[in-house]
Amino acid sequence: MEIAVATLMGLAAVVLLFTHRARADQGVLWTAISIFFAVLLNVDPIYLWFDGVLGGRNVADLISNLLLVVGMAYLSRSVLRALRGPRYNSKTLLAGLGVAMLGLIITFPFIDAPASSTTFMLDFGDQPAAAAYSMIEFGYVGLVMVVTGVACLRHLPEMSRRGFRIGFMLVTLGCACAVLLVIDIFAMDVLHLLGSDLMGVVAIAYSPLYLAAIALLSAGFAMPPLSRYVERRSRTRQLVEANQELQRVWARITGEPWKQEGDLDHAARLHRITVALQDQLAAVPSLRKRLSPGEAGWIQQAEELLFHAPASA
Repeated sequence: MEIAVATLMGLAAVVLLFTHRARADQGVLWTAISIFFAVLLNVDPIYLWFDGVLGGRNVADLISNLLLVVGMAYLSRSVLRALRGPRYNSKTLLAGLGVAMLGLIITFPFIDAPASSTTFMLDFGDQPAAAAYSMIEFGYVGLVMVVTGVACLRHLPEMSRRGFRIGFMLVTLGCACAVLLVIDIFAMDVLHLLGSDLMGVVAIAYSPLYLAAIALLSAGFAMPPLSRYVERRSRTRQLVEANQELQRVWARITGEPWKQEGDLDHAARLHRITVALQDQLAAVPSLRKRLSPGEAGWIQQAEELLFHAPASA
């Protein structure tokens, strides 16, 4: 399962890295990278090798959990900035991050974990320090998921672009699964501490909730930039095609080829020839009669491309 989860986060990171130039805030990229490495360290062979390098005392688990809470902080900040403005910061979540990181660092040395373990909480979760360690980490994760999910849910009706709406809907569902996962982990921690046989029953929900949360969050974060990239490529193709067609229209009605300027972008080139055509048709009204329905349609389409820009979200 850990390999599948790491793969999902890795794919999300690749998409976000590939589309990073289109974003002013790179927090969502750091979210994917932080959580990817946090999950990667939970792949058994990688964990055992890395922890062995660090002395075989499960310090790799602490590093993985610190990366996870940092990734969650970036996750929340990125979503809230996308919804409430590029400079938005939540003092509560930032303070919570500091408390969570400090709590993990303070409680970890009190856990008696003398040898590397790929099942850290199963092996050592009957210790109060281990239960506190787990609850500190996932308490912060739960807080972030609640704040992020509620913010997404509130702003969903305002989103006009389909890719963004689907992306934030997936993030909302991912947050819901993550909150259920946190509740399940809290229950396991308490039952393990009490030595109850019910822990095995509660643990059944852990893997599907974990996988669902990561899959939905990964897809949700990748969807908006991927959608924006596809839309941008489609718009560029439309601008180029419209420009080529209007050059043909210009050459036919004026008898002269259009002089294209190479230092302009596609939108500026199309704007220039569209304005020139409109001026020419206004100066010589009889030329409008010479336009075919298809040529008139291309002029109209060019105007729509130029003056009806896509919504930002």
